[in-house]
Amino acid sequence: VCPNNVAHTIGRVKLIDENKSSSSLVDVVVSTTGEEDNYTSIAEAFSDGNINVFVKNGAYVETSDIIIPNYGKLIGEAPGSVTIVLGSGAQIKADGSSGLKETAGTVGVTRNSSTITGSGTTFTNLSVNNYILIGNNYYKIAAITNATSLDLDVAYKGPTKSGLSYIAQPMFTGVTINNVVIANSSSTGLYCRAVRHSHVYDIATVGNSTNIHIVDSGDCNFGTITSLDSTVGAGLHVENCMDLLFNCCKWVCVILVGIL
Repeated sequence: VCPNNVAHTIGRVKLIDENKSSSSLVDVVVSTTGEEDNYTSIAEAFSDGNINVFVKNGAYVETSDIIIPNYGKLIGEAPGSVTIVLGSGAQIKADGSSGLKETAGTVGVTRNSSTITGSGTTFTNLSVNNYILIGNNYYKIAAITNATSLDLDVAYKGPTKSGLSYIAQPMFTGVTINNVVIANSSSTGLYCRAVRHSHVYDIATVGNSTNIHIVDSGDCNFGTITSLDSTVGAGLHVENCMDLLFNCCKWVCVILVGIL
């Protein structure tokens, strides 16, 4: 929420004043009446190829997955005032992996070199601009020479080592989810896989089987998150992630466990 008379830009959404919003800088506006851009479905707005979707206050029943793309933004009008009810096992999903994850073999790194040497690896399954996690850092892949050699877009600055485990995959960057209540999915309310440098804030997840599931991701910020009453799984389930920052988050009355 912005102070009165101060404009703040989030992606292409420009918010002005404490309780007013201008949707002129987003790709589309979703509303319960479809009065602005003929969209009443958030899932449809994204499936039509829009990147930045602004949702007006109201309740939305979605029976198809809401698929957020690379650099995609799902911005609600006001905290607590946009409720997304997920039926038929639908989820809100940001998955940059394209179903690909390479972990076979090990890698060797040399200080101040951009070349990564593999042993038992299949780097040829990867593509330029995918990412490789070495230690605690993700590096963008600039070139792939063969199954056991690739180059980063920057020189590796850590110590020279061999026999290291790694994760290599496509990833999304810059996903933003803000000002929504995610409710009642019989699957996972919010599923994030292979995302980096992304932001989720001012959201509530209520009554989903698992409220939030984050996999193979890193360098992401989660702020002012409330997770209530997951019905089967965890309020928050995190797998194989690095450098996730949680600030002002609350996990309440989950059936299995608050954080897994």
